[in-house]
Order: sequence, then C-alpha cells, then structure tokens
Amino acid sequence: MFKGLQVTLYDIFGYFLPGVILVFALSILFWTLFWPASPYVIYTEFSIPVLVIVAFIAYVAGHLAQACGNFLEKLPEAKKTIEDELPLSKELNARFREALVERFGNSAKHLSARETYQLCDQTLIHHGSLAEREIFSYREGFYRGICVSFMVLGIALIVRLFRSPVQLWVVDSPLNISYGPLILAALLSVFGAWLSFRRYLRFATLRICTCLTRFLALSTEPEPVSHKQVEKSNE
Repeated sequence: MFKGLQVTLYDIFGYFLPGVILVFALSILFWTLFWPASPYVIYTEFSIPVLVIVAFIAYVAGHLAQACGNFLEKLPEAKKTIEDELPLSKELNARFREALVERFGNSAKHLSARETYQLCDQTLIHHGSLAEREIFSYREGFYRGICVSFMVLGIALIVRLFRSPVQLWVVDSPLNISYGPLILAALLSVFGAWLSFRRYLRFATLRICTCLTRFLALSTEPEPVSHKQVEKSNE
C-alpha cells in the first residue's frame, strides 16, 4: 500500500529527460525498420491518460538508459579513470598511501584503485562525512543516461539515412525532410553522446578525487585536546 508518492528533481532530470530522448529514438528506429515508406506523425494533442502512460514509459526508459550506461565503465578511458589509476598527483598519492597504510595496515598497499576508493568511501560514510557524494553520483547517472539516449538517437538517424526519404506530419501538415537535416541531426546526436560521456568521466573523477582527499584530510586532522590536557599545559 502506497503511503506517499515523492517526485524529486533527479527523477525528472536523471530518468525522465533521458527516457524521453530514448523513447523518441526507439520510435524513429522502429519506424525506419518496419514502416519506412509511411510518414512519421507527430501528435500535438493528448488526453490526460495518454500523457500519464507516455510519461511512465519515458520514466522506465530512463532507468533502462542508465542501466545500459553502466556498460560505459568497460570502455578503456572510463576503466582507466575508475579502476586503474587514482586521480591524484604523484606527491599527493604518496601521502595518501601513507595515511591508508597507517589506518589499515600494509595490506592496503596492494588494493586496486577501485577497492581503495570503496574502502575510503565506506570509511567516510561510517564517520558521517558525505560532502558532495550524492551530487556527483546523481550527475554521473544523468550523463550516463543522456549519453546512451543520444547514442541510440544517432544510430536511429544514421539508419534512417539508408531508407526512403523522410516525411513528417505535424499538426496535419506534411513536411518533407531532405538528407541534409538528417545528417546534421545525426552528427549533433553523436556529438551530444560524446560530450555527455566526457561529463560523466569528469564527475566520476571528481567523486573519486573528493573522496580520497577528504579521507586524507580527516586522517591527518589533529585529535581534539581534552580539558585535562589544557589544564596540565597551563600549569
């Protein structure tokens, strides 16, 4: 039984918007593959139940886009950022390793970059030091979903280029589209997917770097002085 329904900004920007793009891209792809000679009709008036159904489908599609976006971590550049190397300078990395060994022992030297981040992340959670952790995670998810959606849209438009000419119907008016606008739209979609991937990597780097440096800062923070130590120093 539902006690309440909450819609956050992340539900709108993180799932709904990528889902709208993905649903639009899939509709173009299905239209291209199965009904290439028929015009693509864009409706402008919907009833409330239809709008609710379309919004729900877009929301679910946004979740699927983010799920597919998890495979972006397997790409070489993303794997290097997330798993292979810590985003720290040589000097800061040496100081961080010292603090890590001091807290967890010599065995911590042999942890991978991902395991090191996870260990530091859980340590900070245990101590209640979350900082911008959720913000970075949300933005990573948003750009992963947007990247996948634009990628599918680019593929759909490229496939459309090899089929019959495009005809749209908007508000009962036919609109013939030549190959030039299709090529431009496909290039913009691919470029948008690339930009979204770069933003995803940026926020992944910020998430990891912030976690590691915050762990280092807290590990070197001086212990609070007790009242007895203050009285003794005054004597």
